[in-house]
Amino acid sequence: MIQRSTTLRVRFAIWTGGLLCVTLLLFSGFVYWQTAQGLSESLDTGLQASALQITASLSGEQVNIEDGQITLDEHLSDPTLLAQLQTQGLTIRVLDRTGAIRQAVGAYQHAPVDPVSLRARSGTPVWHTQILPDRTAVRVYTVPVYEHSQSVGLIQIIQSLEPVVETLQQLQTAFVIGIPALTVLTGLASYWLAAQALQPITNIIRTAQQISATDLHARITLPPTDDEVGRLAATFNSMLARLEDAFRRERQFTADASHELRTPVAAMEAIITVTRERPRSVTEYTQALDDLLVQTRRLRSLIDDLLQLTRSETRYRSTHTPVNLSLLLEDVTETMRPLAEERGLVIVTEISPNLVVVGDSDSLIRLWLNVLDNAIKYTPRGTITLRAFRTGDQVTVTVTDSGIGIAPEHLPFIFERFYRVDPARSGNGNGLGLAIAREIVRLHHGTITVTSELGHGTTFTVNLPTDLG
Repeated sequence: MIQRSTTLRVRFAIWTGGLLCVTLLLFSGFVYWQTAQGLSESLDTGLQASALQITASLSGEQVNIEDGQITLDEHLSDPTLLAQLQTQGLTIRVLDRTGAIRQAVGAYQHAPVDPVSLRARSGTPVWHTQILPDRTAVRVYTVPVYEHSQSVGLIQIIQSLEPVVETLQQLQTAFVIGIPALTVLTGLASYWLAAQALQPITNIIRTAQQISATDLHARITLPPTDDEVGRLAATFNSMLARLEDAFRRERQFTADASHELRTPVAAMEAIITVTRERPRSVTEYTQALDDLLVQTRRLRSLIDDLLQLTRSETRYRSTHTPVNLSLLLEDVTETMRPLAEERGLVIVTEISPNLVVVGDSDSLIRLWLNVLDNAIKYTPRGTITLRAFRTGDQVTVTVTDSGIGIAPEHLPFIFERFYRVDPARSGNGNGLGLAIAREIVRLHHGTITVTSELGHGTTFTVNLPTDLG
């Protein structure tokens, strides 16, 4: 079985050559037909003109009609006239009403009389093509001759079709040789052009084959162009950059998650090991259990946060609905107010009514809980102010605290997973709260930014679109 060609350049060459071949065949057929028609009409016109010239001379001295019989004058056998007829390839014959040849001049004077030509006795000239015994094709034009409105005979003008046949054969030979040659040349040219055009694709394939999950540094190097291939290469390089960054972040996340999960587990193991070394009092056992409970809660919080990061996108896509953000922020603020008052903080709210966004209410609650919890955790004293208002087709929410602030070198990284600002921000958190907040905002097609001045507090600003379109 012949294996089907899968190379794009081969298929392109075959299709181009095939289409050209079909086009040339149709065109050559049309040209051949038109040429044959033109040559035939030209031949017939010449025969008809010769016949008219002869019949017009019936009243002259060159034609004699006696006793109902027609003969040509003897001087038609003049050598000069014969030479002229020979040059033109014409044969003139005079037939009586029975079809017998009365007189003939020319190369085909002895050709058999075709019965078809005798139909001219009815008064209508007859055209027909006749094949002679030597396989020569001739064109015959037969016209009737009248005397006193009575048909007295026929005049035939005969001319060979050999020039027409030779011309058509030469044309056919040109087509037979030219069409395959042009088809092959076009196919080769198409293959070369396709190879040149697809060379960047080959480079892309080679680059893709070099890429693995552990090595995403390879890039496509092509001259900068604004065509489809250039844009494909740029898109591919951009995709590789995103993949490389995603793999880097996932590897970092895996390493950080392993470290964070190991810490409470190691603490729990140490507590149990120390407690089992010798008998303890009830107070000591109670203290050990309390310590285990603290580590267990920390481990559960960490696991919940990790699950939140992995499930947030799926949950958001399946539950996005209109959410009254004004009411939601009021509820979240009231939930966090006791925790703030316990630390001696005051929460101030300035929320415009009827602020509606499209999203997942549970995710939005988690977003504001994390932001407010972060503000409470790192504000030793003072106030926390939450403002919400509409700005164009967005809702803007700001949370400003009067806490310890963040140094400028840490601001670009505070939304990274497990990132902590040391030493002041190395408290009880696991470093995932703001990362979760950023992910929730991203899934709502919004933005979250932070501004801070060390020792003068921090402001988080969240912009959410009112309609996702």
